[in-house]
Amino acid sequence: MAARWEYLTVQWIWQKTNPDNPGDESAEWTSKYTINVRRPGSSEPEVVSTETHIWRNGMTEWELAEKQSTDIFTLNNELGAEGWECYSVVTMQSAVVQRPGFEAASYPLDMRHYFKRPVA
Repeated sequence: MAARWEYLTVQWIWQKTNPDNPGDESAEWTSKYTINVRRPGSSEPEVVSTETHIWRNGMTEWELAEKQSTDIFTLNNELGAEGWECYSVVTMQSAVVQRPGFEAASYPLDMRHYFKRPVA
């Protein structure tokens, strides 16, 4: 008999609002990270985490991303404890943006982590 699997998707979305005055020292960007989980049989995704951060001139990317990274690692550990195994990560949308050290670099806007586990 062939193994049967059930599947789960984690969606990570990044939205950014640019300031009117990006060159000004007091300029602020608003970044919003959302993590959704769609479990087998669910009609709607569950919002696991939504974080809004203010990014000011002079802040490092790590200062902005630290909380979001902790959320996705915590979720992946919880899913692993439930028997879920990540088998693929796909970037559904990306944008070319300025990144530290690069004038133009691709940055993910919508990523999907696909998980599976055997059906008991």
